[in-house]
Amino acid sequence: MRSHYPGDLRSDGWAQGGWRGVSRAHRKQGEWMVGRGSVAFKESLRVLRERDFRTYWLGQTASRLGSSLVPVATVFAVLRMTGSATEVGGVLAVGTVSEVLALMVAGVWADRLPRRAVMLASDCVRTISQTLLAVLLISGHAEIWHLFILTGIHGFGQGFFRPAAGAIIPELVGPSLLHPANSLVQVSGNAVSIVGPAVAGLLVAQAGTGTAFLVDAATFAVSAASLLLLRVRRLPPLPARSFLADLVGGWREITSRTWLWAQICWDASNLFFVVAPILVLGPVIADKSLGGASAWGAILACFPVGALIGGLVALRWQPRRPLFASGILLPLGWAAPAAALALRLPVVPVAAAELLSGVTVTIALTNWTTMLQQQVPADRLSRVNSNDILVSSALMPLGFAVAGPVSGAIGVSTTLWVSVAWVLGTAPLVLAVPAVRSLRFEHPAPKKAEALAEPGGAAGPAS
Repeated sequence: MRSHYPGDLRSDGWAQGGWRGVSRAHRKQGEWMVGRGSVAFKESLRVLRERDFRTYWLGQTASRLGSSLVPVATVFAVLRMTGSATEVGGVLAVGTVSEVLALMVAGVWADRLPRRAVMLASDCVRTISQTLLAVLLISGHAEIWHLFILTGIHGFGQGFFRPAAGAIIPELVGPSLLHPANSLVQVSGNAVSIVGPAVAGLLVAQAGTGTAFLVDAATFAVSAASLLLLRVRRLPPLPARSFLADLVGGWREITSRTWLWAQICWDASNLFFVVAPILVLGPVIADKSLGGASAWGAILACFPVGALIGGLVALRWQPRRPLFASGILLPLGWAAPAAALALRLPVVPVAAAELLSGVTVTIALTNWTTMLQQQVPADRLSRVNSNDILVSSALMPLGFAVAGPVSGAIGVSTTLWVSVAWVLGTAPLVLAVPAVRSLRFEHPAPKKAEALAEPGGAAGPAS
């Protein structure tokens, strides 16, 4: 398949005369606007012609739809059993903690073993846990301890799945298709996250919480089936080392790259100082001055809508310096909701700020994922992904815990203004790091994608 990225243009005249050297036919097709960093929408969708990516994408879209049902189903399952908000928090905390524990080691295993195998095992574990929970709820035999245990198992499986999933895209498409592939994953995931809670509400109301978990289990089975159909490249096995050496090596990959650890530290700090206070204090403000839970729900619903828009933008726009672009966009997206809430603006402006946040965060996340896949060696990518998620996941609960007491001491609005000051004040520091500012997208000449599926070759089907 012919790619439509700059590697093609270099061979078609780019090197011989810049944009004027590109054929008029290419310009008419809008294949790659190098000067503007944009690609025609229909051209970016050509990644779906890649059989393995298309299969993977459809399976993960189904899985994401099922996962978007779980938060609503879990909350109402616990409430119908106990009526206790404390028990709700406990069940959700168990899921988060088990995922964090898995992330501590999952990256090593996802680099040591075939990633598809790790993802398949995770899907099977989650299919079983969600099916058991569904049967218990539907039969009326579920008890609260069942939810604690099975939610913990589900979270553990999730923790193993995510680092492998973040590293498998380069095994499915060529280097020149990484960005549109990552963008499409974001688009579909955010699209289903918009409709998922509404579907979950209907299922819970009409058929019960057990049915929602049963649907989730079925979508994990669909994901597993799609993974079985994939033909992925065989990666060379890791040299024989101890588990601890591989674990330390994953952190060394981060500390050896200034742009990587600087961005991870900045993102984690913003989740602590900005996102956590918004999620804790936003409902308080909504309850007092915006109309209560329905208003806050409408505001939060704008984030996935913005994320969907951001994914579509990312399909067309690939900035030359992705981390520099993200460093400009993210402060706007994170500061806007905090400022709107601190100013006690009406629902519509706050919702618009949340939509902006969804747009900017998704564009930045797409850029970030592509840069990791381009810059980090394939045999270490899962460990870097795992450590990245781990740092962020570890700080969020702490942010949730301290936001309330801090706002009680200095005031809700003041706390949110501290959040705004943090993100706007630290962004220039990150952008001042030369490695962050100068890092550019690589536009390699496309390789034949069909080579990935040739049996018997180095890039043949994984066993």
